[in-house]
Amino acid sequence: MVLSPSVSRRVLFVVLPIAVLLSDFISFPAAYENRPAVRTVNLMSLLAAGKTKLGVFRAHDMFVSVDDLVAADYLADLQSSRNALVLSGFKDEDNQLKVAALGTAVLKKLQSVSPIEHDEVSEKWNQRSYIHPGEVLITEFRAAPEGHKEFPVDALYTIIFTDGQSIDSKELTKGLTTVIELANEHHIQNLILPCLGRNWEHSKDSYATSFSVIFSSSFASVQADSHSPAIYLSLYKEWPSFELEDAIGNLNSEWGKVAFGTPTVHMRRLYRVKYRTTILAWFLCLSVCSFVIFPGVKNFLIITVAFLTMALASDELVRFLTEGRPSLENTLHYVVLAGLAIAFPVIAAWDPKDLFKPRTSS
Repeated sequence: MVLSPSVSRRVLFVVLPIAVLLSDFISFPAAYENRPAVRTVNLMSLLAAGKTKLGVFRAHDMFVSVDDLVAADYLADLQSSRNALVLSGFKDEDNQLKVAALGTAVLKKLQSVSPIEHDEVSEKWNQRSYIHPGEVLITEFRAAPEGHKEFPVDALYTIIFTDGQSIDSKELTKGLTTVIELANEHHIQNLILPCLGRNWEHSKDSYATSFSVIFSSSFASVQADSHSPAIYLSLYKEWPSFELEDAIGNLNSEWGKVAFGTPTVHMRRLYRVKYRTTILAWFLCLSVCSFVIFPGVKNFLIITVAFLTMALASDELVRFLTEGRPSLENTLHYVVLAGLAIAFPVIAAWDPKDLFKPRTSS
Protein backbone atom coordinates (compact mmCIF):
# COMPACT_ATOMS: atom_id res chain seq x y z
CA MET A 1 0.00 0.00 0.00
CA VAL A 2 1.45 3.33 -1.11
CA LEU A 3 0.48 6.46 0.77
CA SER A 4 -0.49 9.53 -1.19
CA PRO A 5 1.95 12.48 -1.08
CA SER A 6 -0.41 14.52 1.12
CA VAL A 7 -0.80 11.70 3.66
CA SER A 8 2.96 11.07 3.68
CA ARG A 9 3.62 14.74 4.41
CA ARG A 10 1.13 14.68 7.28
CA VAL A 11 2.82 11.58 8.76
CA LEU A 12 6.26 13.21 8.60
CA PHE A 13 4.75 16.39 10.03
CA VAL A 14 3.76 14.66 13.29
CA VAL A 15 6.52 12.04 13.66
CA LEU A 16 8.85 14.13 15.86
CA PRO A 17 6.51 14.37 18.90
CA ILE A 18 6.02 10.60 18.77
CA ALA A 19 9.79 10.07 18.63
CA VAL A 20 10.29 12.43 21.59
CA LEU A 21 7.62 10.60 23.60
CA LEU A 22 9.08 7.18 22.82
CA SER A 23 12.57 8.32 23.80
CA ASP A 24 11.18 9.59 27.11
CA PHE A 25 9.60 6.20 27.85
CA ILE A 26 12.90 4.50 26.98
CA SER A 27 14.88 6.83 29.25
CA PHE A 28 12.28 6.75 32.03
CA PRO A 29 10.35 3.47 31.64
CA ALA A 30 8.26 3.92 34.79
CA ALA A 31 4.55 4.36 34.08
CA TYR A 32 3.45 5.53 37.52
CA GLU A 33 4.91 8.02 39.97
CA ASN A 34 2.70 6.84 42.85
CA ARG A 35 0.86 3.55 42.94
CA PRO A 36 0.41 1.98 46.40
CA ALA A 37 0.02 -1.79 46.42
CA VAL A 38 -0.90 -2.20 50.09
CA ARG A 39 -2.14 0.08 52.84
CA THR A 40 -0.55 -1.88 55.70
CA VAL A 41 1.94 -4.72 56.02
CA ASN A 42 1.02 -7.81 58.03
CA LEU A 43 3.97 -9.10 60.03
CA MET A 44 3.03 -12.79 59.83
CA SER A 45 2.55 -12.60 56.06
CA LEU A 46 5.85 -10.77 55.71
CA LEU A 47 7.73 -13.41 57.71
CA ALA A 48 6.18 -16.16 55.61
CA ALA A 49 6.87 -14.52 52.24
CA GLY A 50 10.17 -12.83 53.08
CA LYS A 51 9.17 -9.58 51.39
CA THR A 52 6.11 -7.48 50.53
CA LYS A 53 5.78 -4.84 47.86
CA LEU A 54 4.53 -1.55 49.27
CA GLY A 55 3.95 -0.14 45.80
CA VAL A 56 5.44 2.50 43.54
CA PHE A 57 6.49 5.65 45.36
CA ARG A 58 7.91 8.60 43.43
CA ALA A 59 8.61 6.25 40.52
CA HIS A 60 10.60 3.79 42.67
CA ASP A 61 9.44 0.25 43.45
CA MET A 62 9.28 0.04 47.25
CA PHE A 63 9.52 -3.21 49.21
CA VAL A 64 9.81 -4.24 52.83
CA SER A 65 11.76 -7.41 53.55
CA VAL A 66 13.06 -9.48 56.44
CA ASP A 67 16.67 -10.55 55.92
CA ASP A 68 19.57 -12.22 57.66
CA LEU A 69 22.94 -11.53 56.09
CA VAL A 70 24.49 -14.76 57.41
CA ALA A 71 21.74 -16.93 55.93
CA ALA A 72 22.55 -19.03 52.89
CA ASP A 73 19.57 -17.63 50.99
CA TYR A 74 20.37 -13.95 51.62
CA LEU A 75 18.94 -11.94 48.70
CA ALA A 76 18.55 -15.21 46.79
CA ASP A 77 15.90 -13.78 44.45
CA LEU A 78 18.18 -10.85 43.54
CA GLN A 79 21.26 -12.82 42.51
CA SER A 80 20.94 -11.89 38.84
CA SER A 81 20.69 -8.14 39.60
CA ARG A 82 23.09 -5.38 40.56
CA ASN A 83 22.51 -4.77 44.25
CA ALA A 84 23.91 -2.35 46.81
CA LEU A 85 23.78 -2.51 50.60
CA VAL A 86 23.64 0.60 52.79
CA LEU A 87 25.64 0.65 56.03
CA SER A 88 26.29 3.18 58.77
CA GLY A 89 29.74 4.23 59.95
CA PHE A 90 30.72 6.45 62.85
CA LYS A 91 33.64 8.86 63.33
CA ASP A 92 34.87 9.02 66.91
CA GLU A 93 36.85 11.71 68.74
CA ASP A 94 40.12 10.15 67.59
CA ASN A 95 39.05 10.58 63.96
CA GLN A 96 38.74 6.82 63.55
CA LEU A 97 35.99 5.22 61.49
CA LYS A 98 33.92 2.51 63.13
CA VAL A 99 31.24 0.53 61.34
CA ALA A 100 28.03 -0.69 62.91
CA ALA A 101 27.28 -4.34 63.69
CA LEU A 102 26.02 -4.94 60.16
CA GLY A 103 29.39 -3.82 58.78
CA THR A 104 31.13 -6.38 60.99
CA ALA A 105 28.76 -9.05 59.65
CA VAL A 106 29.60 -7.98 56.09
CA LEU A 107 33.33 -8.42 56.77
CA LYS A 108 32.71 -11.84 58.24
CA LYS A 109 30.68 -12.84 55.19
CA LEU A 110 33.38 -11.56 52.82
CA GLN A 111 36.03 -13.49 54.72
CA SER A 112 34.41 -16.75 53.65
CA VAL A 113 33.16 -15.64 50.22
CA SER A 114 36.05 -13.53 48.92
CA PRO A 115 39.08 -13.00 51.20
CA ILE A 116 40.58 -10.51 48.72
CA GLU A 117 37.48 -8.32 48.85
CA HIS A 118 37.51 -8.66 52.64
CA ASP A 119 41.05 -7.32 52.88
CA GLU A 120 40.33 -4.44 50.48
CA VAL A 121 37.19 -3.39 52.38
CA SER A 122 38.94 -3.58 55.75
CA GLU A 123 41.87 -1.53 54.49
CA LYS A 124 39.57 1.02 52.91
CA TRP A 125 37.59 1.50 56.12
CA ASN A 126 40.75 1.72 58.24
CA GLN A 127 42.34 4.36 56.03
CA ARG A 128 39.35 6.67 55.74
CA SER A 129 40.28 8.98 58.60
CA TYR A 130 39.77 12.02 56.36
CA ILE A 131 36.10 11.32 55.61
CA HIS A 132 33.62 13.49 57.49
CA PRO A 133 30.13 12.94 58.94
CA GLY A 134 27.48 13.42 56.29
CA GLU A 135 29.61 11.91 53.52
CA VAL A 136 29.14 8.53 51.86
CA LEU A 137 31.94 6.01 51.46
CA ILE A 138 31.59 3.90 48.29
CA THR A 139 32.96 0.37 48.09
CA GLU A 140 32.48 -1.63 44.89
CA PHE A 141 33.07 -5.37 44.61
CA ARG A 142 34.57 -7.41 41.80
CA ALA A 143 33.67 -10.82 43.18
CA ALA A 144 33.62 -13.90 40.96
CA PRO A 145 30.20 -15.25 39.89
CA GLU A 146 30.26 -17.96 42.58
CA GLY A 147 31.04 -15.33 45.20
CA HIS A 148 28.18 -13.16 43.98
CA LYS A 149 25.82 -16.09 44.36
CA GLU A 150 26.71 -16.47 48.03
CA PHE A 151 26.76 -12.72 48.70
CA PRO A 152 24.80 -10.96 45.92
CA VAL A 153 25.98 -7.44 46.72
CA ASP A 154 27.89 -5.36 44.16
CA ALA A 155 28.53 -2.26 46.24
CA LEU A 156 28.47 -0.92 49.78
CA TYR A 157 27.39 2.63 50.56
CA THR A 158 28.49 3.63 54.06
CA ILE A 159 26.89 6.79 55.43
CA ILE A 160 29.14 8.46 58.00
CA PHE A 161 27.69 9.80 61.25
CA THR A 162 29.20 11.18 64.45
CA ASP A 163 29.89 8.53 67.09
CA GLY A 164 28.03 8.86 70.38
CA GLN A 165 25.33 11.13 69.01
CA SER A 166 21.79 10.33 67.94
CA ILE A 167 21.06 10.35 64.22
CA ASP A 168 18.50 13.05 63.48
CA SER A 169 15.99 12.98 60.65
CA LYS A 170 17.64 15.69 58.52
CA GLU A 171 21.05 14.04 58.75
CA LEU A 172 19.69 10.63 57.82
CA THR A 173 17.54 11.99 54.97
CA LYS A 174 20.50 13.84 53.47
CA GLY A 175 22.69 10.72 53.58
CA LEU A 176 20.02 8.48 52.08
CA THR A 177 19.26 10.99 49.32
CA THR A 178 22.94 10.93 48.35
CA VAL A 179 22.96 7.13 48.41
CA ILE A 180 19.95 6.85 46.10
CA GLU A 181 21.52 9.32 43.66
CA LEU A 182 24.77 7.32 43.67
CA ALA A 183 22.90 4.05 43.14
CA ASN A 184 21.15 5.52 40.12
CA GLU A 185 24.44 6.81 38.68
CA HIS A 186 26.10 3.41 39.19
CA HIS A 187 23.17 1.54 37.56
CA ILE A 188 22.27 -0.29 40.76
CA GLN A 189 18.97 -2.10 40.34
CA ASN A 190 18.17 -2.86 43.99
CA LEU A 191 19.15 -0.85 47.06
CA ILE A 192 19.02 -2.75 50.35
CA LEU A 193 18.30 -0.27 53.12
CA PRO A 194 18.53 -1.66 56.68
CA CYS A 195 17.39 0.27 59.73
CA LEU A 196 20.51 2.37 60.20
CA GLY A 197 21.45 3.29 63.74
CA ARG A 198 19.05 0.75 65.22
CA ASN A 199 20.21 -1.92 67.69
CA TRP A 200 17.39 -3.63 69.51
CA GLU A 201 19.53 -4.26 72.60
CA HIS A 202 20.03 -0.49 72.93
CA SER A 203 16.70 0.69 71.52
CA LYS A 204 15.85 2.48 74.77
CA ASP A 205 19.10 4.45 74.90
CA SER A 206 18.91 8.21 74.48
CA TYR A 207 20.98 8.14 71.28
CA ALA A 208 19.04 5.28 69.66
CA THR A 209 17.35 6.03 66.34
CA SER A 210 13.59 5.50 66.38
CA PHE A 211 11.81 3.52 63.69
CA SER A 212 9.67 6.58 63.03
CA VAL A 213 12.76 8.62 62.11
CA ILE A 214 14.21 5.77 60.06
CA PHE A 215 11.13 5.23 57.89
CA SER A 216 10.11 8.87 57.55
CA SER A 217 13.66 9.72 56.45
CA SER A 218 13.69 6.78 54.04
CA PHE A 219 10.54 7.98 52.28
CA ALA A 220 11.63 11.63 52.35
CA SER A 221 14.92 10.74 50.63
CA VAL A 222 13.19 9.25 47.57
CA GLN A 223 12.90 11.69 44.66
CA ALA A 224 10.92 11.29 41.44
CA ASP A 225 13.73 12.43 39.14
CA SER A 226 14.66 8.80 38.39
CA HIS A 227 12.93 5.42 38.49
CA SER A 228 15.82 3.34 39.82
CA PRO A 229 16.85 1.69 42.01
CA ALA A 230 14.14 -0.42 43.62
CA ILE A 231 14.36 0.14 47.37
CA TYR A 232 14.12 -2.62 49.96
CA LEU A 233 13.43 -1.49 53.54
CA SER A 234 15.21 -4.37 55.23
CA LEU A 235 14.32 -5.60 58.71
CA TYR A 236 16.58 -7.98 60.61
CA LYS A 237 14.99 -11.42 60.61
CA GLU A 238 16.42 -12.40 64.00
CA TRP A 239 15.03 -9.43 65.88
CA PRO A 240 12.76 -10.33 68.83
CA SER A 241 9.07 -10.33 68.00
CA PHE A 242 8.39 -7.12 69.94
CA GLU A 243 11.08 -5.31 67.90
CA LEU A 244 9.64 -6.53 64.61
CA GLU A 245 6.14 -5.53 65.73
CA ASP A 246 7.41 -2.07 66.65
CA ALA A 247 9.13 -1.76 63.26
CA ILE A 248 6.05 -2.83 61.29
CA GLY A 249 3.79 -0.55 63.32
CA ASN A 250 5.94 2.49 62.58
CA LEU A 251 6.41 1.46 58.94
CA ASN A 252 2.66 1.22 58.44
CA SER A 253 2.19 4.62 60.08
CA GLU A 254 4.80 6.37 57.92
CA TRP A 255 3.70 4.60 54.74
CA GLY A 256 0.12 5.65 55.42
CA LYS A 257 1.22 9.28 55.70
CA VAL A 258 3.11 9.40 52.40
CA ALA A 259 0.91 7.06 50.35
CA PHE A 260 -2.54 7.79 51.75
CA GLY A 261 -2.01 11.01 53.72
CA THR A 262 -4.36 13.21 51.65
CA PRO A 263 -7.35 12.42 49.41
CA THR A 264 -5.23 13.00 46.30
CA VAL A 265 -1.98 11.28 47.29
CA HIS A 266 -3.27 7.72 47.12
CA MET A 267 -4.58 8.12 43.58
CA ARG A 268 -2.55 6.42 40.86
CA ARG A 269 -0.43 9.20 39.46
CA LEU A 270 1.30 8.82 36.13
CA TYR A 271 5.03 9.45 35.98
CA ARG A 272 6.24 12.69 34.27
CA VAL A 273 2.59 13.30 33.48
CA LYS A 274 2.81 17.00 32.59
CA TYR A 275 5.76 16.52 30.27
CA ARG A 276 4.15 13.57 28.50
CA THR A 277 0.72 15.16 28.15
CA THR A 278 2.34 18.29 26.72
CA ILE A 279 4.11 16.18 24.08
CA LEU A 280 0.82 14.42 23.26
CA ALA A 281 -0.89 17.81 22.93
CA TRP A 282 1.94 18.94 20.62
CA PHE A 283 1.25 15.87 18.46
CA LEU A 284 -2.49 16.64 18.45
CA CYS A 285 -1.84 20.27 17.50
CA LEU A 286 0.37 19.30 14.57
CA SER A 287 -2.19 16.74 13.42
CA VAL A 288 -5.00 19.32 13.42
CA CYS A 289 -2.84 21.93 11.68
CA SER A 290 -1.75 19.48 8.98
CA PHE A 291 -5.31 19.56 7.61
CA VAL A 292 -5.38 23.36 7.54
CA ILE A 293 -1.96 24.42 6.24
CA PHE A 294 0.76 22.89 4.10
CA PRO A 295 2.78 20.46 6.30
CA GLY A 296 6.23 21.81 5.52
CA VAL A 297 9.37 22.34 7.58
CA LYS A 298 8.89 26.09 8.01
CA ASN A 299 5.29 25.69 9.16
CA PHE A 300 6.33 22.87 11.49
CA LEU A 301 8.90 25.08 13.23
CA ILE A 302 6.52 28.04 13.56
CA ILE A 303 3.70 25.90 14.98
CA THR A 304 6.03 24.00 17.33
CA VAL A 305 7.59 27.11 18.85
CA ALA A 306 4.26 28.92 19.15
CA PHE A 307 2.33 25.98 20.62
CA LEU A 308 4.99 24.88 23.14
CA THR A 309 5.36 28.48 24.31
CA MET A 310 1.61 28.72 24.84
CA ALA A 311 1.49 25.32 26.54
CA LEU A 312 4.24 26.17 29.03
CA ALA A 313 2.69 29.57 29.76
CA SER A 314 -0.72 28.00 30.27
CA ASP A 315 0.77 25.53 32.77
CA GLU A 316 2.05 28.40 34.90
CA LEU A 317 -1.32 30.15 34.66
CA VAL A 318 -3.21 27.00 35.66
CA ARG A 319 -0.83 26.46 38.58
CA PHE A 320 -1.44 30.03 39.75
CA LEU A 321 -5.24 29.79 39.46
CA THR A 322 -5.46 26.40 41.24
CA GLU A 323 -2.89 26.91 43.98
CA GLY A 324 -3.65 24.54 46.87
CA ARG A 325 -6.00 22.37 44.78
CA PRO A 326 -3.81 19.74 43.08
CA SER A 327 -6.66 17.60 41.75
CA LEU A 328 -8.24 20.59 40.02
CA GLU A 329 -4.83 21.67 38.72
CA ASN A 330 -4.24 18.36 36.92
CA THR A 331 -7.74 18.27 35.40
CA LEU A 332 -7.55 21.86 34.20
CA HIS A 333 -4.05 21.24 32.82
CA TYR A 334 -5.37 18.47 30.56
CA VAL A 335 -8.41 20.48 29.46
CA VAL A 336 -6.38 23.56 28.60
CA LEU A 337 -3.78 21.58 26.65
CA ALA A 338 -6.44 19.78 24.63
CA GLY A 339 -8.26 23.06 23.95
CA LEU A 340 -5.07 24.81 22.81
CA ALA A 341 -4.12 21.91 20.54
CA ILE A 342 -7.51 21.61 18.84
CA ALA A 343 -8.21 25.34 18.56
CA PHE A 344 -4.66 26.37 17.66
CA PRO A 345 -5.44 27.21 13.98
CA VAL A 346 -8.18 29.58 15.18
CA ILE A 347 -6.15 31.06 18.05
CA ALA A 348 -3.14 31.66 15.79
CA ALA A 349 -5.32 33.73 13.46
CA TRP A 350 -6.31 36.15 16.21
CA ASP A 351 -4.74 39.60 15.98
CA PRO A 352 -4.67 41.79 19.13
CA LYS A 353 -4.66 44.86 16.88
CA ASP A 354 -8.25 44.08 15.95
CA LEU A 355 -9.28 44.88 19.53
CA PHE A 356 -8.16 48.48 19.21
CA LYS A 357 -9.31 49.35 15.72
CA PRO A 358 -11.57 52.40 15.75
CA ARG A 359 -15.16 51.60 15.16
CA THR A 360 -16.56 52.90 11.92
CA SER A 361 -20.07 54.24 11.86
CA SER A 362 -22.39 52.59 9.41
